[in-house]
Amino acid sequence: MPPVRRPLRWAVAAALTLVLGAVYGATLLPGAGYSGDTAEMQFSGRFLCVTHPTGYPTYLLLNHAFSFLVPVGSLAFRANLLSAVFAVLTCLVLRRLLLRLGTRETVAAATALAFGVTPTFWRFSLVAEVYTLHALFLALVIEGLVRWRQSGRRRDLIVACGVYAISFGNHLTMVTLLPAVVFLVVATRWRVVVEWRSVAPVGGLILLGALQYAYPVWRSLDPETPYLSANVTSLPDLWAYATGAWFRGAMFAFTAGQLVLERVPLFARHWVEDCGPLLPFFALGLLGFKDRVVAGFIGLAFLGHLAFALNYDIGDIDAYFIPSHLVTALVAGLGLEWLVSRDGMRRVPAVLCLVLPLVLGVVHWTKVKAARGADKADAMRALLDEVGERAF
Repeated sequence: MPPVRRPLRWAVAAALTLVLGAVYGATLLPGAGYSGDTAEMQFSGRFLCVTHPTGYPTYLLLNHAFSFLVPVGSLAFRANLLSAVFAVLTCLVLRRLLLRLGTRETVAAATALAFGVTPTFWRFSLVAEVYTLHALFLALVIEGLVRWRQSGRRRDLIVACGVYAISFGNHLTMVTLLPAVVFLVVATRWRVVVEWRSVAPVGGLILLGALQYAYPVWRSLDPETPYLSANVTSLPDLWAYATGAWFRGAMFAFTAGQLVLERVPLFARHWVEDCGPLLPFFALGLLGFKDRVVAGFIGLAFLGHLAFALNYDIGDIDAYFIPSHLVTALVAGLGLEWLVSRDGMRRVPAVLCLVLPLVLGVVHWTKVKAARGADKADAMRALLDEVGERAF
């Protein structure tokens, strides 16, 4: 496959950004709505509040900065828009990762666009929630570690580990990626875990990542903080808050029989509804890995997030399937590349690459717009008014 010129790659990235930006912009929730958690996120960043566990300090600080730097629309609109920005960036990183794994530009861009319009990811791209930032961190860590495996450069490993450490301040389910990370590092170059030139900077970055959780203590101790979902003023409070002690009873709540008979079928239904057109390519993608270590790494990433989601008894579990859908799209992109590179298929990649995201977008447009829940805003108005600013 001939290399793609850099100007063309920039043009494709710009086109992908514009298309996804237009789709998300046309369907973005214009104000308050969707859920109580969304309402909380719509104002908590701007006013540096303490949200429900596990706290999400990375998201709140980015939300805070964005609310000032992008003074467009209401406060709720800006918080919703931030999720769309994270979603577009996630798709751009997914495209870059596919290119790194050897797909052609048309396949990488089409797969990223197709993932961007899967309904659950699309829906959470339109409202103030932490899940698109979570997907962005996951894509960045995977791409960074694959880059390190290919380059062997120590700085690539350090940067990837730094991003991973920061990601814990957004959503602690990133811990489910740890077995995959350990596998890739040990299988690639196990000695880095005992080399001080690697251990020292990575250890420092882990410490900086952990310091994000000084945020809920700081804000809890500030008498001018306008909203506290939890009062976190001691180390035991912080541990319980950051590890989600409030939800401990919902974690690993199912028996083996329930997992097999109830939870796996639940995921299968979500998987087909979200990724149905991608699944045939996903099956082919299992043949498309040229590096078995990377294949194992991606497989562990998929299974790690899925294992936690299957064992978590929560109503809005669909958001916890987004990481698995992201990995599904990644493997599907490799499957699409495998297919279009076969003899006799060389003239059809453009058609396949156009049809795949188009089908997903058309099928899910009405469903996603209905799910935004603008009609649910009434129950949140009092909560938003607590901080003295109408954000809808």
